[in-house]
Formats: sequence, structure tokens, C-alpha cells
Amino acid sequence: MIQYILAIMFLIRDRTPFVLTSDMAYVINGGDKPSAKFHHFVDLCCQAFNIVRKHGNLILHLFGLVCFKIFLSLEENNYYVIM
Repeated sequence: MIQYILAIMFLIRDRTPFVLTSDMAYVINGGDKPSAKFHHFVDLCCQAFNIVRKHGNLILHLFGLVCFKIFLSLEENNYYVIM
């Protein structure tokens, strides 16, 4: 059952890539011109992506355990998920 729930969750996810708008860049830069803050933001994004990619398998397993525990607690409390 938990595999079915996870499969549905991953099929429904948003497939649109992240878009950095000019308004977002303006706020990060603190103005129109690129600044050190913007380069720092890009570096942090790259580091975060590489960490998630490196430990993606562990993150997915932990997420699966959390979902399984939530499902068990719903069963214990006589709540039923209707799909």
C-alpha cells in the first residue's frame, strides 16, 4: 500500500524546472546589478543540489520510512485513506 501512495505522490509532482525571475534576482542582488550576494546564492544552490544528489538514496529511504510511519499511525487510529 505504501508503494502505491509513494508512486502516486511522485507521479503528481510538478515537473516544471525552477525559474529565477528578474524580480527574484533583484531582491537577491539588492538592486539591478549582479552582486556578491547573488554569486553566493548561486554557490549555495549548487552545493545544495550536489548534496541532495550525493545522498538522494538515503533521503528517499528516510522519506519512505516517514510515510510508512504516518500510514501506520493512521491505521492505528482507525483513520482510513480513501483513494
